[in-house]
Amino acid sequence: MAHGIEIPLKFDRATLEGDYGHFARMLIDVDLSKPLPDSIMIEVGEDCLFPILYFENVPSFCSMPKNSIVELWRFLDHENWVPVSVNSGSKRLMITRLKSVLQKFGLVEKFKQGPFGKYLDLKEPLKIYGQLIHNILKREIIHPKGQREDEMWFGLGKSKARFGQEEFCVCSGLNMGQLPEGFANNNEVEEDSLLKRIFKGKRPTAKLLYATLRKMTSEQSEDMYKMLNIYMVSQFFGTDDGRTTSILGWLFSLVENKGEFKNFPWGSYIFRFTLYFLKAVLHRQLSQLRGEAKKGGKNGKL
Repeated sequence: MAHGIEIPLKFDRATLEGDYGHFARMLIDVDLSKPLPDSIMIEVGEDCLFPILYFENVPSFCSMPKNSIVELWRFLDHENWVPVSVNSGSKRLMITRLKSVLQKFGLVEKFKQGPFGKYLDLKEPLKIYGQLIHNILKREIIHPKGQREDEMWFGLGKSKARFGQEEFCVCSGLNMGQLPEGFANNNEVEEDSLLKRIFKGKRPTAKLLYATLRKMTSEQSEDMYKMLNIYMVSQFFGTDDGRTTSILGWLFSLVENKGEFKNFPWGSYIFRFTLYFLKAVLHRQLSQLRGEAKKGGKNGKL
């Protein structure tokens, strides 16, 4: 593993004797004129693991980007670990699924013109660093000058970092704006609608929707395009259990209007529930963490 980074020079006693938990510690000669890697790939049988790397005592003149994962890992508190795992409900491999269907039916360019087209360029497998998110959430602070309800602040070393709509807009590239009043209550089912024609008016689970997609033909490309957008919202951005939870009815109503669907403030909608889960993933279990820390970990899902 060490050779996969640079030239190994020395290992500490615990690492050599295999007496370590989640971390192996070693001294490695690295080229500081180049960006330091945040992880390496290790092949284990037919699978690949991507352990995160944490560099200690990096000189201040290092060219490493200030906002990189490696830099943030300096602030992680490894001593006072909270027994809560932070997981992602997003189906990270669905971009591959999406591309295969789009390419098969010649819908790639059409999808790229929609609100989520840029996400086809993501490289998979996507990495979500649950431990990093976990530690950043533990460092939440209340800004001394006050803060809005739609933002979170974190203390990272001597700096304060904010997560709000502006930051989410920059990262996601999605449309931001005022959410239409009562949009989630629009569950009307028209006779010629996708929901009525394909699913007989009954809201499907994401699993059923995808299974239906795979059986469709090129003559149904328009319905297929609509269903792929709904699948993206539900399973990539959302956290619904695709096996048991029915897809929200208002998505089927909205997708029938191409203009409204494309111009919908998806960034504001997705930010809203992302912020909710970020605030809830640790906070809702504080009493349990204080009283049941020795009884086993609790799970938090983003």
